[in-house]
Amino acid sequence: MSAFKNADNLPDEDELLEGEVTPKEVTPPATKQSTPKLSKLESLSKYYSSGKTIRERAIPEQQKYCGDWYMEGTLGFIYAPPGIGKSWLSMHLTTCLADGKDFGPFECIGGLKVLYIDGEMGIANLKERIELLKSDSVTYLCTQDIIEDTGKFINLADKKYQNMIIDECLEHKFDVLVIDNLSCLFSGVCENDADDWDLVLPWLLELRSMGVSVIIVHHTNKSGTSMRGTSRREDAAQWIIKLSRVSDDEETEGATFMTSFDKNREAKKRPPDLRWEFITKGTVMDVQWREAKTRDLILELLDEGNDLKIADIAETLGIKRNAVSNQLKRLIRDKQVTKLSSGLYSKLTS
Repeated sequence: MSAFKNADNLPDEDELLEGEVTPKEVTPPATKQSTPKLSKLESLSKYYSSGKTIRERAIPEQQKYCGDWYMEGTLGFIYAPPGIGKSWLSMHLTTCLADGKDFGPFECIGGLKVLYIDGEMGIANLKERIELLKSDSVTYLCTQDIIEDTGKFINLADKKYQNMIIDECLEHKFDVLVIDNLSCLFSGVCENDADDWDLVLPWLLELRSMGVSVIIVHHTNKSGTSMRGTSRREDAAQWIIKLSRVSDDEETEGATFMTSFDKNREAKKRPPDLRWEFITKGTVMDVQWREAKTRDLILELLDEGNDLKIADIAETLGIKRNAVSNQLKRLIRDKQVTKLSSGLYSKLTS
């Protein structure tokens, strides 16, 4: 029985799982097992192992969910300033995971069962985005439905609701859990207090032990340079994707932004920075991407409030100084960057 069904008169199972579809022509991952009965912890020495024993232990290989940076049972963050497109990107990623479509240049495994918890958009906005993205294979839980039906709100800092989500993931064998977003769904957690994150971290680690991958959507700090709040949240994350505004002379309609990896624990090589465009064409969202150009990367660096020298930019981007110099000349010509008397380059504001 669904953990939500008899808890605080929350919506029943049929309402929560409406529209769940198993994609065609994809190979679903192995079926998840129920959590085994736990032993009583009486002695730590029971768990001692020699290096040789650990070396010889057979450990199941983690499945690659997307490219070689997103693996089974991992924690990832997607963050951005308000209104850039982090929910669009998160919904697109989960749709690709469910349907086996490529996410930008990255191949997705497909056949994954995704539970997407929306704490901010509301049902009307969510419906519009699902229709545009054709996101029928993802299971959505819209907190607006729960509030209107019961007057109660899911608080994922509360052990009761954490246990409900664990029960749902076990019963329905969800592979991926998306929490959109941290500010709306973790009430009572001070974002700047590292110790407050202890209300959440054990739950995330338990989900990991079950093989459930978690994606948390969050906001940037005021300066736009990093995630808002304590950096302790990042310790357990395998990957962190940052969205940045695009400021150039290319006119586009819809959500346009750049993505870059702040953290990448799995892939041997840092995944490329990408420029994304989400453009509505009739009843379909046309998602386009390309690898970021040098000028995009320079503007992103300067957009973070940094005044930089050519040598600093070249070292950060790993490219030659003359390539940076040529791009800065074009950006000065286009009145997007100015050269200061100190020899530093600064981004001009609109």
